[in-house]
Amino acid sequence: MPTIIDLLKSKRNLFFTSLLWILLWTIPWGNLPTVQGNLYLAFFTDMIRLGIALGMFSVPGVLLYLLLRSHNNTIRSWAGIVPIGFALSVSMIAAIGLIGRLAGFSFSLVRSTFALVGIVELFLLCFFDSGIAIRKERILMLFLEYF
Repeated sequence: MPTIIDLLKSKRNLFFTSLLWILLWTIPWGNLPTVQGNLYLAFFTDMIRLGIALGMFSVPGVLLYLLLRSHNNTIRSWAGIVPIGFALSVSMIAAIGLIGRLAGFSFSLVRSTFALVGIVELFLLCFFDSGIAIRKERILMLFLEYF
């Protein structure tokens, strides 16, 4: 049986990506200084921030898609995976936000819950191969069984 060290060596890129993603979620984005002198430089740095923020927002949906897809799926390129992941991220944050709004939770709790979902998905991908961790048929069977 492989140890945790062997697992981390085999999934090194995913492990470092997850550490980077956690670091980006903890950076206080509102306190970063802005460029005031050059209009083009200010626009460029704002677009870099926007790109990083959109990437961070899309990661949980992309990971959810990678966990739920079947082995005979025809979408294999990032050009097909990223839009599906973005749509799944929008759906997840809408569901979490609606529950948070109805329950009266703060925005920071909703944001932290979304980040926690991404962290759980990253660790699921570290320990399982994509498409094996969660099967769509099993989720449907559990849903029909309880509802």
